[in-house]
Amino acid sequence: MSIARDQGEGRYVLIRGTEPRLNSVLIDGERIPAPESETRQVQLDAVPAPERSGDSPLPGQSSHLGNVAVWYEKAGFSARAAWNFHGKYIDAVGASAAGDVFYDNHTQLDLSFGQRLARNFRLYTDLLNLTNAPLRYYEGTWDRPIQEEYYRWWLLFGVKANF
Repeated sequence: MSIARDQGEGRYVLIRGTEPRLNSVLIDGERIPAPESETRQVQLDAVPAPERSGDSPLPGQSSHLGNVAVWYEKAGFSARAAWNFHGKYIDAVGASAAGDVFYDNHTQLDLSFGQRLARNFRLYTDLLNLTNAPLRYYEGTWDRPIQEEYYRWWLLFGVKANF
């Protein structure tokens, strides 16, 4: 199989080893046959583009990201504060822009503290999600939520041993 290009864009898919009459492609359940019966090329530019206006971001890619961390260490004591933000992004692409599923904006603040007790032992405390940021998905626009979960803040503590 190979692709013939026209001005950098894929124009035809060439499938070798089959009869020309058997050469076709299914796209969204629609059969797209070869344009001429004696050729093995399927015309890609005959496939309609999805109905979308404006720029379509890649799924899983937010336009806005941020992460700031501040830490302090002295005499076996350590402290860290971390703030993380990502803007909304498409999690699943729908048949139209109105059917796209978005993961909503998310801001989270975490704190971590530690104290060395001995050479191989450390006491630690982690405070996570202090902003109580929800896990939120919506379809098309923010006023059409399909999932919203709150996990509250939570705490981890204990002793770490390194050998």
